[in-house]
Amino acid sequence: METNTLDIIKEKYSSLNKAQKLVAQYILDTPGKAVNMNISELSNTVGVSESTIFRFANSLGYTGFQQFKINLARSITKPLHNIYSEVSAGEESYIIMQKLYSGYAYSLQETIKLNTDESFQLAVNKMKRANKVFLFGMGGSYSFARDAEHKFIRNGIDCVSNSDIHWISMNIALARKDDVVIVFSSSGKNKDLIEAMDLAKEKGLFIVSITANPNSIISKKSDVSLISFGREYAIRSEAFEARISTLFIIDTLYLLLATIDEKSEDETVKNLLKIREAVSRRRNE
Repeated sequence: METNTLDIIKEKYSSLNKAQKLVAQYILDTPGKAVNMNISELSNTVGVSESTIFRFANSLGYTGFQQFKINLARSITKPLHNIYSEVSAGEESYIIMQKLYSGYAYSLQETIKLNTDESFQLAVNKMKRANKVFLFGMGGSYSFARDAEHKFIRNGIDCVSNSDIHWISMNIALARKDDVVIVFSSSGKNKDLIEAMDLAKEKGLFIVSITANPNSIISKKSDVSLISFGREYAIRSEAFEARISTLFIIDTLYLLLATIDEKSEDETVKNLLKIREAVSRRRNE
């Protein structure tokens, strides 16, 4: 398989001199613009000599600037997942951030593809009508439950987050029929959460799951399953990307709740002002 030019730049970045790194950074940051420039335009834009750009192309293994541009054009027409590569030992922060950005961008695109408007709307409609929304997550997934609680209270949603199975069981035991349970689990396999979902089902509660595993038990037991896409790599788990995708889904729910109608939008704005005023008072004390 042909090596992606953007991948080559990332791999060779540490060996480039200071001027060549400026060229590399500009191309990695704005490949769509760079591919449409001639060597003089790129030279003037980056602020380096044309000979530097020639040497930059040669250092990547290309015979000249034109061959480099042809391969760059091929690279940027490929899906984002083709320009993601593993982080290697000794790489500079700029390249690590570029690689993470590519992975995150691809995962967000896949998350959009995997979730339907119908699923989001059903979850939002149930949340708006609920007396209370319960947000449950274990371990690292509890941070998502807390983040969702932090946002949804701005929508006027009465919600509570928990990670302790005993508290979760108490919450479900006291819940009303129209209440909503939202479960966060990257793996979708947490046994305590599965048991909690079974208890919630017995109570007739509506269950929404946010998970990276669409084939998991938690996903299949949910009334609505929202998928936070993430891939697994050698030195990190899929939770890296799925974490960003999960926050993406939470923010989408927040904005849908805020804009479902004019009343909801007004309420969200009023709540934001009240919260800012309260926080401002604390800061001024």
